[in-house]
Amino acid sequence: MTNLLYRLGTWSARNRRAMLAVWVLLLAVLGGLAGALSGPTSSSLLIPGTESQQALDLLAGKFLGTGGASARIVVAAPPSHKVTDTAYTAAAKASLAQIAKAPRSSGSRRTTGRP
Repeated sequence: MTNLLYRLGTWSARNRRAMLAVWVLLLAVLGGLAGALSGPTSSSLLIPGTESQQALDLLAGKFLGTGGASARIVVAAPPSHKVTDTAYTAAAKASLAQIAKAPRSSGSRRTTGRP
């Protein structure tokens, strides 16, 4: 095997222009094949039968135009402080109350944490 690789390397070094032409031709052929065989791209992701897909379909059917839109709000405290400190808890509760009053809001819910 080493003898074969040695001969290939020696031939490639002696015939640099031919090797360059082979590589350029190979890249052109592969690029042409990739362009010819590729299909259209899509940014939608559908996995039929999953619970999340069923929920999105249900939302889209009941509330036209939702398309599964949602927003996530993260509450964080500065370094060396905790979100559970009284000042931050009160601010988080006030923010959640305002979010619930916002137009087109379905309310808010806490997924983790204590506020």
